[in-house]
Amino acid sequence: MSVPERARDTANPPFAPSARLVCVVGHAVGRSFPIAGTAPVTIGRAEDADIVIEGAEVSRHHARIRWERGQFVLTDLGSRNGTLVNGVSIREHVLASGDRVQIGGWTVLVFAIDDDLEQRALRLQKLESLAALTGGIVHDFKNTLGAILTNAELLRDQLAARPGSEAETEMVDDIAIAARASLDTARRLLYFSDRDEGSDLIALDLGKLVDGVIAVAGRALQARRINVEIAIGPRLIIRGRPDELHHVLLNLIMNARDAMREGGVVRVAATARTLARTEALELHLPVEGDYVELTVSDTGCGMDAATQARALEPFFTTKPAQEGTGLGLSTVYGVVRRLGGNVLIESAVGRGTAMRLLLPRG
Repeated sequence: MSVPERARDTANPPFAPSARLVCVVGHAVGRSFPIAGTAPVTIGRAEDADIVIEGAEVSRHHARIRWERGQFVLTDLGSRNGTLVNGVSIREHVLASGDRVQIGGWTVLVFAIDDDLEQRALRLQKLESLAALTGGIVHDFKNTLGAILTNAELLRDQLAARPGSEAETEMVDDIAIAARASLDTARRLLYFSDRDEGSDLIALDLGKLVDGVIAVAGRALQARRINVEIAIGPRLIIRGRPDELHHVLLNLIMNARDAMREGGVVRVAATARTLARTEALELHLPVEGDYVELTVSDTGCGMDAATQARALEPFFTTKPAQEGTGLGLSTVYGVVRRLGGNVLIESAVGRGTAMRLLLPRG
């Protein structure tokens, strides 16, 4: 495993924004076709087209949309009946939200770039509602489990004094083990739902925290032939609980490992940012001021838009049941929000994932 000296570059990998084509006229009227990531999208009648449009007037491979130099470009592929944008025949055209793309003279598709700020706000609202609901349920659940565990321990003490009660004692032990495991799950859910900042936060050197987590995760990364790159700016101090932030960073690194089955690179980068009020509000942060932007990125399989939208929800996972509980990223989100920060996800299928954590500077 290669762990280079902390470097200068903390830039995030480039990701195309998500967009969509909505059919307003034609055989597919009402359908929405997502355009995600940087891979070219082919429109046509052929079965292997990314967006299949039926109709004899549509060529098998009619047009293509690609992400190039920060913009979506539409190209006609020499189709029989041409491609029009806003009524004008084109060979190549830089698309803008609201453009009407006419395919073969009959089908009309409206192009729209998804508003990332709006989507983040909606997801944040959903997560905050889930957190409020989860918190009340988990506190009741913990009280019930506490009663089960207390009575199981009392019953075990009584059985221990009774000769010939070994079988019953084993059953009570099983009850206690199950109750403790459930309490552990409840505690992890409280990371997601609790909003009490507490008074035991301390100043932490982010560089030392990263070094400690990499030391723990090193063997697991080596086993997958994963290299580690670290780019941490100098004197980055954050406030938090050491065990929680260690758990947060370890979760992100192990998620990155799981996304790279055939090896790759995980990069941990951090830099200082000073945000004005407008910038802070756009990032859904409570106040303007000094922050640390911590990014854990990988070169793995990436996530589609639907997965990104649910990735921070408790119990949501794309892993097999025996490999994950779905509490990893929800725990990350809960801890970071409680500290006054936010979690942003940038990902595209086949292009990897970047998890961006914005944390107040200590």
